[in-house]
Order: sequence, then structure tokens, then C-alpha cells
Amino acid sequence: MNIHVIIQARLGSTRLPGKVLKQIGKYNSLQLIYKRVKKSKYVNGIFFAIPKNKKNIRLKKFILQKITRGVFLGSENNV
Repeated sequence: MNIHVIIQARLGSTRLPGKVLKQIGKYNSLQLIYKRVKKSKYVNGIFFAIPKNKKNIRLKKFILQKITRGVFLGSENNV
């Protein structure tokens, strides 16, 4: 059985903008989530779903360079 995980992320938070890239120790929250999900022996693939807009260009670049090539871009209201 193939199990794939989709992690939703965006930089457009109103209360704490950019919170998914804030450092927690030596990693940011996206890296921590990815590392924890990757440890599962049941997961075959991990993908990030992010809104396709100018605010999230930095997020897309970070994910592609530092974490994985699995990025899906979609509407902010229906990623």
C-alpha cells in the first residue's frame, strides 16, 4: 500500500506572518514536521501544498532548496 502525506503551509498568517519559517532550535517548523513524518515506516511520499501567489515565493524556494522537490501550488482558498 502506498501512503502519501500532504503538508499544507503558507506565509500569509495575520497573527504571526512567516511562522512556518520561524526557527525552533536549529530547524524551522517545516523542517521539523518533515523530519517527523519521514520517520514513519508507513509513509512512501511527502508533498507540500502551498498557495500560488507572490507571498509564498520565498516559501516555495525554501522547500525546493532545503527540504524536498515535492511541492504542489494551488489556489489560496483551495490548495
